[in-house]
Amino acid sequence: IKSKIKPTKIKNEINLCGKNLDSIKNIALKSAKSDVNILLLGESGVGKEVFAKFIHNHSNRSNEPFIAINMAALPENLLESELFGYEKGAFTDASASKTGLFELANKGSIFLDEIGDMPLSLQAKLLRAIQEKEITRLGGTKSIKIDVRFISATNANIYEKIQNHSFREDLFYRLQTIILEIPPLRERQDEIISIANSHLKEVAKAYQCGNKKLSPDTIDTLLSYKWPGNIRELLSIIERATILSEGEYITKDDLFLESRNKKVSKCEELERQYLKEAYIANNNNLEQTAEMLG
Repeated sequence: IKSKIKPTKIKNEINLCGKNLDSIKNIALKSAKSDVNILLLGESGVGKEVFAKFIHNHSNRSNEPFIAINMAALPENLLESELFGYEKGAFTDASASKTGLFELANKGSIFLDEIGDMPLSLQAKLLRAIQEKEITRLGGTKSIKIDVRFISATNANIYEKIQNHSFREDLFYRLQTIILEIPPLRERQDEIISIANSHLKEVAKAYQCGNKKLSPDTIDTLLSYKWPGNIRELLSIIERATILSEGEYITKDDLFLESRNKKVSKCEELERQYLKEAYIANNNNLEQTAEMLG
């Protein structure tokens, strides 16, 4: 079921306060006024795109485009054409020229999410785009100047990827003029209830659920849960509980967190066993195991 709640709504729900977040917010605000490249690190679902928009909205480019792309979501050939664009006849289906995202983001900011998963073959082209501030469309010969602010993010261990030669060290240093490491939601407990209440009101209004509140037991349950999916998981749970709950108060049973805890635990156990068996099957070769598992 497609949600009526737009993901961009949460940008005002994150107070950017609490453990380490005051200093992160200050760095983000200082960085926003410049054009330096920023690398956001943190677990999946912590709000890296929200931070990227926060930086863009407080920059001198705030009235220009903000374009986001997930580097892990597209195969290599499509990713290249999306980023750089292509000329007519560049490949079989190229019946007309297409403007790439770098050109569309001109004068604004581009957010490269999951940059750690960018194919190695494209990293050299990205490095040149950052260094020279110009790109060449696929099938083209003419260089096109771009004026773009680069914000990137990853939940991968980027330092490990550099050591394993799956991520270029020179590209890393270009992307990380400033690094912001966003802590997981479990370390930002003072945000949990404010985000939950704000999203509850939006969901209740969108689905005409009436005036709903979190019961004291529900609040305690939300604060004690570990949130492996971070803010994304919290928003999903609150949306479902608001829609399915009966009466004025959302109870802890409406959250279904007990079954979720058991499910996560069992999944982790199965995954560990699967990884172990794959590792043994590849004669304890880590690289071969990783390649086999994708």
